[in-house]
Amino acid sequence: MRKTAAYIVSILFLFMTGLAILHPSYDAIASWLSPLTGGFIYTIFIVFTLLIADPFKYIAVGMVWILTGLLIGVISQKKLGSSIVAFLTWLSMIPTLGIAVFGVYMNLEARGVFTLESIDQILIIVPNVPAQLNLNSLFEIPIISELVFELIEIIPNMSETADPMQVMISLLMPYATAVALKPLLIIISSIIGAILGNLIFKKIDLKLLPTQKTVSIILIASIVAQAVYLPNSTAQIPEPSEELLAMLDALGIDPEELDPEALAEIGLTIEDLEAIAAIGVEEIDFETLTEMGIDPEIAIAIMMGISGSMNNTDMGGPILEIPINTDDGIYIELMGGFAENQGRAVTGEALIGSDIETVSSSAPYTQGLIASLILTQKINDPSFLYTLPIEDITNYVQFVGILPEIVAVNLYLGEDVDDISAKSDQIMEDYETLYGIEFSRIIAIQQSFVMEEEGNSELPLVVCLYRSSNTLDEITENMLSGFEDKGGIASSFQEVIDGEPRDIELYVFGQLTPSYLQELMPLPEDMAMFQELIDAVFSETFTFAVGAQTDNQAINPGSDIFDLTDSLDISAPRFSSSADIGAIAVARPNSTDPDPFVNLSINIDSSSQEFMFLYMYLNTIIPIYISGGMIPDAQDLRITLPDYSLPTIEVEKISQKSGDTETVSVTVTNDGSSVVTDLELDDVFPEKYGILSSGSNTATWTRLSPSESVSLSYEMQYERPGVYTNMPAVLKYEESGETRTSVSNIPPVSSKKPNGITLLTENYRATFEILDMLTGKGDLFALIPIAFIVLIAIVDVFKISRKRSKSDDQPLDEPVFPPPSPPEEPPDSSEDPL
Repeated sequence: MRKTAAYIVSILFLFMTGLAILHPSYDAIASWLSPLTGGFIYTIFIVFTLLIADPFKYIAVGMVWILTGLLIGVISQKKLGSSIVAFLTWLSMIPTLGIAVFGVYMNLEARGVFTLESIDQILIIVPNVPAQLNLNSLFEIPIISELVFELIEIIPNMSETADPMQVMISLLMPYATAVALKPLLIIISSIIGAILGNLIFKKIDLKLLPTQKTVSIILIASIVAQAVYLPNSTAQIPEPSEELLAMLDALGIDPEELDPEALAEIGLTIEDLEAIAAIGVEEIDFETLTEMGIDPEIAIAIMMGISGSMNNTDMGGPILEIPINTDDGIYIELMGGFAENQGRAVTGEALIGSDIETVSSSAPYTQGLIASLILTQKINDPSFLYTLPIEDITNYVQFVGILPEIVAVNLYLGEDVDDISAKSDQIMEDYETLYGIEFSRIIAIQQSFVMEEEGNSELPLVVCLYRSSNTLDEITENMLSGFEDKGGIASSFQEVIDGEPRDIELYVFGQLTPSYLQELMPLPEDMAMFQELIDAVFSETFTFAVGAQTDNQAINPGSDIFDLTDSLDISAPRFSSSADIGAIAVARPNSTDPDPFVNLSINIDSSSQEFMFLYMYLNTIIPIYISGGMIPDAQDLRITLPDYSLPTIEVEKISQKSGDTETVSVTVTNDGSSVVTDLELDDVFPEKYGILSSGSNTATWTRLSPSESVSLSYEMQYERPGVYTNMPAVLKYEESGETRTSVSNIPPVSSKKPNGITLLTENYRATFEILDMLTGKGDLFALIPIAFIVLIAIVDVFKISRKRSKSDDQPLDEPVFPPPSPPEEPPDSSEDPL
């Protein structure tokens, strides 16, 4: 009986302590998947860790096996018996692992995973990724991550002559050794435990301990109770006259490039050009052009083009000089925002400078460095993502949180992965010092870029990917290092970073050396006028910082104006005196055109020829209003949304939990003044987790009048352990001929803690489900171990009772006295003759 008790107690102890020492990464993955797979995923990770982990490296694992052995020995009190029980305990873990894998399979089959035909159908039932799980968690998984990283290092460097089997043996040998150490640890510990057990039980009063009969009865009771197209222009161009050919030649324009459709877009025809040529470029003026019916703005552009070309001595140079002094480097600052008609907005900032160095461009380890990027992101409120016009968007939003908040990429020109990896690591050390965070390299791989225009020649590249366990909040103070003294938009950018968290924040900073990419970026012919500026760009190394944010409600109540400063909660921005190019833009949808309407402010004098050229050029691309000057006017930072309407539908999701049951109600209220129609409400949360016990999680209504409310309700039952990450209910409806989307609030996360005894019981039941599948007599097999343990307990109880009854019937023995000692003889006397 002691051996049976020792075996059961040791298995329970292994499960409970194994769960307690389970690495947070394993726990995060198990808590994510267990609502789909059941507690079996916990069992897999517990047993896998106990069996595979090196006990000398993972001390907690070694201590669990030693304590288990000691416990077996103390209970058994026999060296041989405890050794046998210890070995069986270790051996039992192997089928336990197999049974848990089968349990996962059964749960996935029950949810119909193996009959699903598309990735979208699978994603519908995949649980939402909990907040504590991201790629950093996956990279920190003991054993598995080590093995993966070793494979990443070995496989690219494996020579063709290397024996793959030998490589695999050398790779797996440490893990096989770790497995073999476990029975030795538990057996030796059990022998020591047996020795200690005997010593302990000799020193304590056994009457204070429960009798074997009591233990047997308790054991019996416990056993019995048990996842642009752009169409090619085919218009026939009329044969140009000699005058027009002469004018085009003087302007440096190839006659074959004339496109009637392109001319028509700016209000010109071939006949207009013929008329201008007939007059002569020397005689033409603004008044003559407008008298010909040409739009005044187009007339200004024509005069600027003629003036620029006529002033160029070789008649083939640039039409316009861009006023950028590249002698002291290039510095560009940009800021902008776009608001759509429901008040949601995207804002952004960009700083680019060649006169700023965060990492020395002359250092040996920066040679061949094409780009070095640090990407940071944080999603504080994913509601914005649920409203994006993407089919089945709810299936994908859950995965955005799995990315680490900080990752880094270095891109080098070269082939030697080891040498470039070493140089890349040195750059990351500089970044660690500069930004106060730590990086770990994930992988370094060599890729070749095929340049088809160069006869399919290959450009060898090495990509080094890094991750950081730090957060966005830990890097904000140093994010704009190097740009602090620039002022202007850099100051506004820092205000954004230091301000209140946005719904979604994304920041990218680092450096770029364009000269390495020049071969990959052939200059278009229509950009020849900017050749001097482009040459300057390709000769520099740039440091940059770029940011983007989203705001789910960027319009102030009672207003239809998108104000950039109000949305970002910053003081009025201005341009830096050292900026070669500075621009601030606000934009909105254009109800009559697919292109947005833009309000642009730039740091160029509005009376200059360059400003006029830029104005005309940009207006041929998108509808735009431009103002110039070093200090943007308040009107330049805002834009009116004529089609803006405040969201009129409110969706509220309320949950009340009682034990493992949760009741949810979703209420839709029309707070506006117009009727909305074709309402479709869908709350996929209970469907995703398979926990809907009653009610419906979807509903439709034909119409909803102002001030009216409709609702749905349902109940959920949490049966499996894990984390249940909630999500909003999504409502689609029609208002004023537009299809709109509203989402509810997101209720708190629910969770159910795993229990070692429950996990063991679940595995125990799965064992007989397997036997039932194999033999059809699972119920019979389930009774055998119970009957066996009960029989042993009954026998022990009977033996104890019998011993006690014999002890009670035996008469008391007569007292035995020792025989009397004979009288002592007197000592011999010298006076006695005998």
